[in-house]
Amino acid sequence: MPLKFNLCTGVLLTVLSTAQAQNKNSVLVELSGAYHQRSLDNDTGSFFKPASVSRAAIAARVGYSFTQHLSAGLIAEYTTADNIEASYTTVGGLTYYTTAKERTYGWAAGIYGRYTYSVNNWLFIYGQLDAEKYKISKKVLETSSPPVISMPGDYTLVPDPADGIAARLLPCIGLNVARGFGIDLSVGGIQYNQYSNDNVQNSTFSVTLGQQFRLGLHKFIK
Repeated sequence: MPLKFNLCTGVLLTVLSTAQAQNKNSVLVELSGAYHQRSLDNDTGSFFKPASVSRAAIAARVGYSFTQHLSAGLIAEYTTADNIEASYTTVGGLTYYTTAKERTYGWAAGIYGRYTYSVNNWLFIYGQLDAEKYKISKKVLETSSPPVISMPGDYTLVPDPADGIAARLLPCIGLNVARGFGIDLSVGGIQYNQYSNDNVQNSTFSVTLGQQFRLGLHKFIK
């Protein structure tokens, strides 16, 4: 048993010792998924569930490593988001509680830049700056009420496209496995959005540290 354990440990250490965080003059291919959820302030004074926003995204990146630290490339991303708002009104001594759910689907394309620092041969950290142009393709609006107070709900397709640009900065940590494969993880960053909807310009700035989970799988190709 000790011999098998020492052999497995030796093989693992050999694989990790030959791994590199980033190979110079190589192509980087990456597929990642992200999920972000946060609650918003609800000024209704209700004890019901407050308003919330959840967002899921899947992204593909293809880039080039100019040095062992610097790389840049292209991004293609598909997103879906749910915005849930809760409110209530009191009429004739009865409280009517209503939730409104808005779902959006969209896509984004852009560029990214990344600076990588190798802690050792298998562990690395990097900062990544993304710049994207996105478009929301459609929205679905759904309103409903819980069975405590019966109220009619409706389900309506609302065409309400929006175009915008986004920039975000993400700190990440990664682990090299073997043969150019690796995984990386981040838990949010900072993001700026500027978009137009019905000829109205809007902009937002948000900090998502601790509110977003992103996991990626990458491969360096010589």
